[in-house]
Amino acid sequence: MILNFRDKRLRLPNESVADDEMEDLSNKLMEVFTRARDAVGLAAPQIGINKQAFVYASANGPKIMFNPLILERYGRVTESEGCLSVPKLRKNVARAAMIVIQYEDHTGKVCLETLKDFEARICQHECDHLKGKLILDK
Repeated sequence: MILNFRDKRLRLPNESVADDEMEDLSNKLMEVFTRARDAVGLAAPQIGINKQAFVYASANGPKIMFNPLILERYGRVTESEGCLSVPKLRKNVARAAMIVIQYEDHTGKVCLETLKDFEARICQHECDHLKGKLILDK
């Protein structure tokens, strides 16, 4: 079940994910993500798990990032966004056009990627969830 924006758990601090938690959390995120209609991203807090992880629809299929950290942001683009926790709302949100993000993959390996356009937007949106922020705050 995806939590609604009124649920206080969406505003709580989110803890780092330990290596021994990654497999179970991956399974839970993927289960909900694949069932969610029109989902392009889903953060762990949205399913009631206050951990720093999200799954998103990358160009190569669903991808999970653990303990993500946006290191650099470039440019600025304003586009319409929606959110699974705020149904039926679309809002124009300004975000970086390109980001450099550090994260851990499902094996605990630290990865560094440069993302742009839609993938950068999705990851910034999901990172906001990990900080207890919603598009309502924009």
